[in-house]
Amino acid sequence: MRRVRHISPRLLLLGFGLGVVSAGVVVLASVSNASVVVATRELRRYSTSTYDILVRPAGARSPVEESHGLVEPNHLSGIAGGIGFGQYEAIRGIPGVEVAAPIAMLGYVSGFVDSDNIITLSEPGWYILQEEMVVRDGARVYGGPNFTRWTFHYFGPEPDPTTLVPGDVFVNQPGPLRGFFDFPFLLAGIEPGEEAALVRLDEAVVEGRYLMRNEPLNRRGNPFRQGIEAPVALVDVPVLVNETSYIDVTLHASVKKVAASVDDAEMIAALERRDWEELARLPTVTLAERDTSGAEAYTGLIEALTSERGLGWIGSSPLTVPAPIEYREAELDVDFAGITLQVVPAGGDAYWGYLSYRTFAPPTGETDFDSAFNLVAKGVIDIERVPRPEEIVALPLETYFPPTAALRYDVRGHPLVGPLQLRPTLNPAGYIQSPPLMLTTLEAARALRGEDAISAIRVRVGGIDELTPANQRKIEAVASSIEQLTGLTVDIMTGSSPTRVLVHVPEIGYVEELWIQKGANLVYQERIQAGNWLLLAVLLAVAGVFTLDLTWADVFDRQRTIAVQKALGWRSGIVLRSVVERLLVVCGIASLLGTLAGTGLVLLGGWLLPSAEILAGVPPVVTLVAVLGGLYPALQAARLPPIIVIQSAGVSHKVTQLVKSRRGPWGYALQGLLRRLRRSVLATLMAAASGGLLVVMGGVLVGREGMLGATLLGEFILVRIGPMHFAIVLAGLALTILSAGNALHARVVEQTREIGTLKALGWRRIDVGRLFVRQGLLIGAMGGLVGTVVGLAAYVLLNRDLPPMVAVVGILSVCIVSLVGMLSSLYPAALAARVPPAVALRHK
Repeated sequence: MRRVRHISPRLLLLGFGLGVVSAGVVVLASVSNASVVVATRELRRYSTSTYDILVRPAGARSPVEESHGLVEPNHLSGIAGGIGFGQYEAIRGIPGVEVAAPIAMLGYVSGFVDSDNIITLSEPGWYILQEEMVVRDGARVYGGPNFTRWTFHYFGPEPDPTTLVPGDVFVNQPGPLRGFFDFPFLLAGIEPGEEAALVRLDEAVVEGRYLMRNEPLNRRGNPFRQGIEAPVALVDVPVLVNETSYIDVTLHASVKKVAASVDDAEMIAALERRDWEELARLPTVTLAERDTSGAEAYTGLIEALTSERGLGWIGSSPLTVPAPIEYREAELDVDFAGITLQVVPAGGDAYWGYLSYRTFAPPTGETDFDSAFNLVAKGVIDIERVPRPEEIVALPLETYFPPTAALRYDVRGHPLVGPLQLRPTLNPAGYIQSPPLMLTTLEAARALRGEDAISAIRVRVGGIDELTPANQRKIEAVASSIEQLTGLTVDIMTGSSPTRVLVHVPEIGYVEELWIQKGANLVYQERIQAGNWLLLAVLLAVAGVFTLDLTWADVFDRQRTIAVQKALGWRSGIVLRSVVERLLVVCGIASLLGTLAGTGLVLLGGWLLPSAEILAGVPPVVTLVAVLGGLYPALQAARLPPIIVIQSAGVSHKVTQLVKSRRGPWGYALQGLLRRLRRSVLATLMAAASGGLLVVMGGVLVGREGMLGATLLGEFILVRIGPMHFAIVLAGLALTILSAGNALHARVVEQTREIGTLKALGWRRIDVGRLFVRQGLLIGAMGGLVGTVVGLAAYVLLNRDLPPMVAVVGILSVCIVSLVGMLSSLYPAALAARVPPAVALRHK
């Protein structure tokens, strides 16, 4: 061990560097472990939502959902059945299924509700009732002629009512004159027990009672069709009524009396010709106006439903259900980093002047329903009592809540000052659909729609409280069983999170929606772990190159001593063992001290301390990497011939020849690097390793931010592990500066005789300093470029893509390493500038 007693300054610097590496590994392990623990804890905490598996009819998954692993936020409102009752019963019987809650979107029905009294007619004459619906969707106001209805009323004894135009004139007795609301609302069927188990719907009843599993469908005579041969029976359909008004609508009604100058014959003739423009030009006097809000009318609708007779005759099956919206991927000319889509309008006739975004789906099943139905409310529910999951893991619950849609840009693509939340309208073919106003039983759905009435089934697997690997396998097994048994479309929703998608909706603008990214939880855990392992591998690789650089420099400093030893009879194996022993001692002590220092930093920073196994493994791993890095210089030292002592004497005349050549300052700096090609390549390799480290670290962090920032859950995790990223970046940057500075300092030591010769030939101190600054900049630029290319290639190989921000990180890495190379050369350049000319003659 005597061979290791003398430790050169170069080996001391190596020990210091390896101590920094060891401390960096400990800190990186701590930060990585903390980020994984925090992410895993939060991911597991927010991994479970309302249901674990979504089952839809075969082929229900759209192309956009298929290509991006998404689920649409409004997927239910466009499914007009497609799942049979036999398939539903099969799903309920699968082991592990705790809840299987079906939903059957039965279609739209119309509810007519009278407004409050506008005026009480008392004087004979002709009256015009003008009603304008004003609808607000959160971004626009709909009104005007397309939303205006005119009705004509006659009050008085003359003329004889039989002479009036049927259907166009109402003959009134003295009393109130009212308008009416026409509410198209969605009716859906549920299984009451399963729905209560899924969302505790039974606890949301605020009036009446909850639905029973086997509510009877009472058939009775139709009071509205009496006297008709073979009258259609009237069936009482039990419903739960949602008391929430989703639509912002106002009915503006005005009553105008036609002037006495217009005689009855003229009025009736205009009505018979249906000349509405002529009728609108009649001289009138406005008698009364009244605004009735949708909330007021909605209250009246609930009262009508909860009355003894129910809402009254509605219609017969089949009901109309809007088809799904058609999306296509598109490049939108707006600033948005996520997925961008374009809505394809359905075309066809506009509904009250609205643009149609959906067609109407035909019924999927056959039914023998031959009755009109009367909706009778058994209870009223308050959706605020339906528990909402955390927003970051919220899954679509269109049965109760409309999808979130925020208008970010207007129709011209201009950004809005603040996002506008879109609301449903009265348009059944509109973009944002209103949740079902009424819920009936699954048996009623079967009677109205047939055996394939079910639109979707939401499945909860028993015993799942957090997303562990075992629970994930359990959910996957149940999902696989459902798919194999029924052939339906199955999506695993556990571990999903809403992700922002920008959709261009014609005539509305650019809407930011929350689609559901499936499997986000598991992807995050895997990529966070992979990124940390990649950082650790690159950091150890830099440590190996760092050792190679310093060991090579140490061998260069001791080459005359080694040559003398070889001349005195030392065998190559003894020289090799000597170099390796020096490395083992220095690296072992440095890595141990660095590990202790890193542990102290972790404790001081209040981070999560790595396990005892990791702390115990850092010194041997760093020492092994360092010895492997120094093995090549050790082999070169063992092969060093004794004649080197004689060859190194004197002053070479090549320097003088180079100085006298007509190369520019940059050319001479490059020529100086090429004359010591091995050392220059080694220094460039060190800079490349540093540049690669920066690219990988920056790429991992930017990629992680992009990955996590893609969903609400990811953003939540990113806030908690984001500060830990800065510690990794700072540690890597410090190692980069240390590595580049050491490499350039080594070049100054190696070129001491050359510097003295340059000074003797008349170079000024500033000229010598600039030479080394140029060489430092060249080393940094070349190394940074090589490291960046390799780092970007590694990122693309692992992630299969190259986001623009990662490419920007690569460009910044080249600039940073070049700048570090130049800055790290300032101190060596200052040392070189102070070398006296006499050194050229006496330096050994």
